[in-house]
Amino acid sequence: MSKQLNEFIHQLKEQLELFLSISLGIFLFVLFFQPFELEHFDFNNRLLLLAGLSGIVFLLMIFIQVVFHPTGSISTIRCIMDTQTSKGMTTT
Repeated sequence: MSKQLNEFIHQLKEQLELFLSISLGIFLFVLFFQPFELEHFDFNNRLLLLAGLSGIVFLLMIFIQVVFHPTGSISTIRCIMDTQTSKGMTTT
């Protein structure tokens, strides 16, 4: 693998670890401290609701990272693909 691809995988791994830890922290905070009323849900539905909230936060962070980060993963992928096509390699 090329150096750029290894760097991209390393950056992606670090970002996903950060995003997953933030989402897990939000899930546990809302579950234990209950900053808003969730009493009309039974326990299983409450867990599903909080897991969905954490999942939405996780996906939103990934979306913001990809769209608004100027040196984000999309530009890195394009750079890797351009390097491979200039060497005569195909990406299929």
